Amino acid sequence: MKAKLFGCFLLILFACACDMVKDCPACMTPPKAFVFNMVDNGSGENLFTNGTFSIDDIQIKDVITQKSIEFDFIDENNLGYINLYSVGWQTEVVNCYVYHDDDVLFTFYVDAVRKSEDCCSFTDYNAIELEGAEFELDGSSGVYDILL
Repeated sequence: MKAKLFGCFLLILFACACDMVKDCPACMTPPKAFVFNMVDNGSGENLFTNGTFSIDDIQIKDVITQKSIEFDFIDENNLGYINLYSVGWQTEVVNCYVYHDDDVLFTFYVDAVRKSEDCCSFTDYNAIELEGAEFELDGSSGVYDILL
């Protein structure tokens, strides 16, 4: 009798656990990409599309280790943007230099915390700082116009 009662209890517990999983589908919000538009401060032109900069001359490196940090170049529709997509996928502090040739254009700092709540994972940012260059952040697109 006790074995049947215990078996029924386990069956009910398992059924409830399955319903909880069904009610909570996993979701994941990727971290925001940090997109930089290098702009001539005088003319307002993009420095890639006007030929002043070449993407081959751009490097992004960790301040301390000098290891390269992955990024993409967005050149479709004649944009010429640097897309720093690799930050925020995990809890991390990223402090990096953005170089053109051997010249530091600016320093970028991000303190990101990867969280999971209500079945969803997402990134919270404790700090996002850009130093060493004038910039404007377009609130609607999220693109940083770096004025050089």
